[in-house]
Amino acid sequence: MEVAHYFRMLSKAQYDDLMDALLSLSTLRVRDFDFGLARLSVELLGRYAKLGIGGRDAAIMATMMAEGVNKIATHDKAFRAVPELTVIDPIPDKQRRFKNLNGFTALLGDARGATFPLAFVTFPLFAPCA
Repeated sequence: MEVAHYFRMLSKAQYDDLMDALLSLSTLRVRDFDFGLARLSVELLGRYAKLGIGGRDAAIMATMMAEGVNKIATHDKAFRAVPELTVIDPIPDKQRRFKNLNGFTALLGDARGATFPLAFVTFPLFAPCA
């Protein structure tokens, strides 16, 4: 949902195209947010809050851990402070919003053929690429 939220201001055609591409990834899995993930999320929030990790971030990290994923595609700088994670940021630091979609569409292309697990920042939708 956070990926969709980020692109919500695009034209309907651009938005629909990007969401169709993301939701059609062959490796997309949707995971229920259960009590075990809630407990792990609370633990991670307590551990990493001083690094800038919030509740949704902790839930994302818990889902990643449960899936054995340590790489995440996000522009959220808080994840960069977590030493156990590798962050792939498709957006230049100086650019707050996409002026063009090249970075994200290239990332989607990479995700389709990725040989490593990758999580897009989505909640509770989760897209690992194996």
